[in-house]
Formats: sequence, structure tokens, C-alpha cells
Amino acid sequence: MNKDRQKKNKASLKQKVIVFLLGVVFTAIVLELGLRFAGQILLYLQDKKNQSSLSDPSAYRIICLGDSMTLNGGRYSYPRQLEDTLNNLKLGIKFRVINKGKIGLNSSGLMRGLGEDLRAYRPQMVIVMLGINDWYVKYYENIPDAKSFIFNNLKIFKLFRIFWTQMMDKKPVVKLAESLRTGRKGPVQEIISSNTEKKYFSLGYFFWSQGDLLEAQDAFKKAVELDPKNKKAYYELGRITRDLDMLEQSEAIFQKAIELDPKDIKSYLELGWACQLQDKLVQAEDLYKKAIKIAPEYFYSILDWGFFI
Repeated sequence: MNKDRQKKNKASLKQKVIVFLLGVVFTAIVLELGLRFAGQILLYLQDKKNQSSLSDPSAYRIICLGDSMTLNGGRYSYPRQLEDTLNNLKLGIKFRVINKGKIGLNSSGLMRGLGEDLRAYRPQMVIVMLGINDWYVKYYENIPDAKSFIFNNLKIFKLFRIFWTQMMDKKPVVKLAESLRTGRKGPVQEIISSNTEKKYFSLGYFFWSQGDLLEAQDAFKKAVELDPKNKKAYYELGRITRDLDMLEQSEAIFQKAIELDPKDIKSYLELGWACQLQDKLVQAEDLYKKAIKIAPEYFYSILDWGFFI
């Protein structure tokens, strides 16, 4: 009797495990199909609207190619606003602006689809705005399998891996806040109880995250005092000082960071921004150009230079 009951329990447990696993697989499939279907619906609606531009052969067609910065926004996207602005000028020309933005598009993807887009829409003008996806995509950092087939072709897996990585890779500010709140001992607590630049560096980030800029500035100043050759501490002190509108002081701090590391691109860019805020445009231009010369492939050098000009 007991043996029969044990067999039934084992069979019942096995069935439950199988049902559970099948449920997990089914849920994953539904989510994957849902993500793909939603993306296809979005592309379909976009293409349907774009195709309407071909109904008026006399219109001056402009096609906007780019990534999510081009695609997103609906009626507030820049292609839509461009169309409204041009038509409101009443130049006697009907303008139709085609939004062919695509999430995650980079230069290689643009070139692969360029011929097809030009043949399909026959535009008189092409506007391209992209580049951020040519630089390493930040939310893929610390994901070893980011270039694997499954990561790039299974959306639910990609979503899970990015989410899990972000959950596991807590920033120092979050760790510090948890330690201060709970009093839990560990590496962070050891840093807090010490008198090193690491302590004040972490405290600087913590106070900054809480909106206490003056306390953050004092913490970074202390970090610099304890380690005068810490270029990162000078960089963060310069940023917080600039945010406090102490522009001349921040300028001197960024200069010190550059002295410590003449190839520190970020300090050049931040110093350029500090000069720009003070209308020192010649100095700002020179700094942006130096940053581009040091690392022509660095995206933010190009971006800051573009904002400047």
C-alpha cells in the first residue's frame, strides 16, 4: 500500500515538474512572439504612413534615416516636426517627410538598407542622424555572450540577460546607500570606516545622488587631498563644481585633470563645456578639436562638437 502511494507521489511530482517546465517554455514562446509581433506592428504602421507620401507625386520628399532618436516621438518626432515646419512656411511647395528610423540602427545597417529605401521612396533629399549605436552599446557592457547568436536573435533572452546584468551589477552609489541604511558589514562598510580617497569618492557619489551638491563637492575635495594624482577625483570634482555654477573653478580643476593625463578625452570635453558656458568659444572649440584628434572614434567627442557648432 505504502509502495503504491510512493509511486503515485513520485509520478505526481514528475508530472508537476513536466507541467511547470512546459509552462515556462510556453510563456517564453508567447513573450518572444509578443515582442516580435509588437515590433512588426510598429514597423507596419510606420511603413503604411510612409507609403502615403508616394500618393502625391508633386510633393518634395525628404527621407530621414536614423536610429530610435529619429523613429520615436510620434507627432513630436523630428521628421514630423520638420514636415510641419516646412509646410507652415507656405513656400508653394508641398513637403512630405518620411520617417525611416529604426531602433538600434548603426552605420552598417544603414548602408545595407540604403539602396532599398532610395528605390522605394525616391526622395529629393536624404537626412541621416545616427552614430550612437556605432559606439559600444552601454547596456551590453559586462555581458560575455553579447555577440552570441542566441543573444542577437532571441529577444526574450536578450531582455532577460540585460535585466539580470543590471540587477547584479549594482553601482557603488546604490551599494553605499544600502550600507548606510542597513549598517550591514562588508567591503563598502570597510571603505566608510576608513580614511582613504575611496571613502570620500564613494561619499561624493552618494551625496550627489541625493542632490546634496555641496556635500558631494566637499567629499571629492577630500578625495583629491588624500590622493593628489587621482585624475578621476579631479574629473568628478570638476563636474560637481561646474554644476554649482563655479565655472572658473571647474575650469582650473579640469585643467589639473588634463595635466595628470593629457589623453583624458572626457576632461577635454568637460573643460570645453565649461568654457562654452562662459562664452569662451575659441578655447571651447580648440578643446573639442583636441578631443577628436586624440580619439576620432569616440562618439561623445563628435556629439559635443556637433552641439557646439
